[in-house]
Amino acid sequence: MSINSVNSDNYFVKNALVNYYLALMFSVFPLFFTAQYSNIRHDKFYFFLVLSIILILCELPMLIHYTVKNKSFGKLSFTDFSFAALIIVFTVSTLKSDYIIDSFTGDNGRFCGLLTFLVFFFLYLIISRNFQYREYVFVIFAVVLLAVFTLCILNTFEIDPLDIYNDYSDEIRKDFVSTIGNKNIMSSLCCLCVPAFFVLFIYKKTGLRFLYLSASVIGLIALIRCDSMSGYLGMFFALVFLSLFFSFGFNKKLFWCLLLLYSIVVIAFVVLFIYFSFIDISTPLEGFMRFFRFDEKWGTHRGYMWIKSLEIFKSFDISSMLFGSGPDTFYNVFQPYFTELNSKFGDAASNAAHNELLNYLITTGILGLSAYLALIISSVIRAVKSARKNMLALAFIAPIIAYVFQSVTNLSTIIVLPFLFIFISLAENISRNELNAS
Repeated sequence: MSINSVNSDNYFVKNALVNYYLALMFSVFPLFFTAQYSNIRHDKFYFFLVLSIILILCELPMLIHYTVKNKSFGKLSFTDFSFAALIIVFTVSTLKSDYIIDSFTGDNGRFCGLLTFLVFFFLYLIISRNFQYREYVFVIFAVVLLAVFTLCILNTFEIDPLDIYNDYSDEIRKDFVSTIGNKNIMSSLCCLCVPAFFVLFIYKKTGLRFLYLSASVIGLIALIRCDSMSGYLGMFFALVFLSLFFSFGFNKKLFWCLLLLYSIVVIAFVVLFIYFSFIDISTPLEGFMRFFRFDEKWGTHRGYMWIKSLEIFKSFDISSMLFGSGPDTFYNVFQPYFTELNSKFGDAASNAAHNELLNYLITTGILGLSAYLALIISSVIRAVKSARKNMLALAFIAPIIAYVFQSVTNLSTIIVLPFLFIFISLAENISRNELNAS
């Protein structure tokens, strides 16, 4: 099995535009900022928005022309329907929200409102139909991320070659790194990119594989230096997936042994978590063992955020339970808890539940969370099937899996989320080409 390339004779303007877009997103976007960390989320959002709209305006007429000419948009997949359902739910949620403007822009949150997801949807349609593999795109990505990861590592050792910490407090210096921002966001980026580079390293037969190996290793070191539990969680499940996939095709006995081992580890964690959280709540726990006791202080007071988030959801009427408060409006509905949050933990406000799935539940309801999970699961399943013919699919599946698991204790932000939906689009592209061909 190998990574399949494409025939240059079938490479058109629509394909080239997609690769130019990806090259810019993989190079300029991670590095782009204008005022150190104070404006970094806004900087990256506007860069992403402008660049993506340019691509959409260029590609959409060609996509419509092709559809009309052939009287077909191609065979629609379950992933296509899931994404369309997600956009419908986001739209209804925005229109019925008490915070329509905030729902549309995501300005009170992390720029993950309806506008951003509409852009994601059109990008998905374009990339999933028009992407053709070109090596330079991923070489650029690896080189740029090597720089980002290296800067992260240097920053954690208080080395600041870009003078990015100038006039910032020690608290900012401790929690923010590289050209990305908060260490939790940096760990999220590592989870998305390291597995992709690792797969490219395994299946590339040229000297470029050492570039991908370097990006994987340096990215893993950056993840460790960020010391984020969410990052460790995501990377663990990415490695579980890859090891099971490889062993299944190599040695069935090894596959079953690994599956048994991973199952024992997961079950042990769950049992310890339940025991110390709900049965034995008095025994003092220190260090890593503190992870197994869920209370308001758990996970740098993520426990508090989750408990109060569920209280908010329980207080919703039926309509809000189905469609939520509006995309990326967690800040708005969590305001009644700001005083208590500040008195207990010193945080004056919060615009995320620090659990992405719970965040979708609150802001887009049961239907929004269901559509999002359907999108993720269907894209992974289809890509796993296509990976039997084209191993490039693995380079997109593993990051998606890593991201979803790390998001259980992390948050979504425009700084990282575009890469998730790019990988979903690329995975669907491989699936369409391989599965439809068969």
